[in-house]
Amino acid sequence: MDNYVFILLFVTLITTLTFAFFTRKKQKSTLYSLFRVLFLLLSLHVVALILLFYFKDIILNMDTLMYIDAISYISTCNLPVILFFISSIYENKETNLKKYWYLFIIPILSIIIIFTNPLHHLFCKSYAINVADVQLGPYFYVHMLYTYLLILVAFIKLIKTSISKAGFLSFGTILIILGAYAPIIPNLLASLQLISMDTYITPIPYLITTICFYISIFKLNSFDAVPIALKNIVDIMTDAFIVVEKDGTITYSNNAFNTNLSKMIGIKLNDNFY
Repeated sequence: MDNYVFILLFVTLITTLTFAFFTRKKQKSTLYSLFRVLFLLLSLHVVALILLFYFKDIILNMDTLMYIDAISYISTCNLPVILFFISSIYENKETNLKKYWYLFIIPILSIIIIFTNPLHHLFCKSYAINVADVQLGPYFYVHMLYTYLLILVAFIKLIKTSISKAGFLSFGTILIILGAYAPIIPNLLASLQLISMDTYITPIPYLITTICFYISIFKLNSFDAVPIALKNIVDIMTDAFIVVEKDGTITYSNNAFNTNLSKMIGIKLNDNFY
């Protein structure tokens, strides 16, 4: 069983890093940069789980072992903020994310409290590999409440924007929501100690997350700048049509441009128009 867990961890790490690389090549935009950060945070989480899996039988002191697990919380604490940023940019690509700097206060505080937990036990009174065996501290509920409230707000924004842009809840948005929920639901149930789950088993839902995100971003182009309804119209136009971001990146081109003008001028989708 242990061999299968390690293989799964390794496959998940390679997958998240690969998607982070492909996101970098997709477009030079804030939205895709945020997705790259999201995949890198997921990768960091898996790295921490690999270390935890390796040292679980070597380090017997639970407080020492918790320092390794604490690395994964760098990802866990910041992922909700990144999801909120993604939903905000998807809603309005001109959104100034700097005005939401305060959203990092709780994550930073949580990370500090987690790494110093052996001194005060505010996050957990006693640590264990199996989440159901952890004795939770009072601050854990602050962290959990903030995390899930922020994720809920992000999901509401994604759904509203998807409906306003496409006239319905697009399949790509549904995949993003399912992907985000894949690790949240089991982690929430385990955190509330309603189910028994070892910490290093979490890459299974994270692998589902990366697959859902990959299909939505790269196959369905769910987060491109042009709404689906508009794409359907311009794709039947005989005139060439492109969308160019402020940095000059071509983020959308219709069929007329792809089949005719693109070859003539030597510029294609994702190239810099300037």
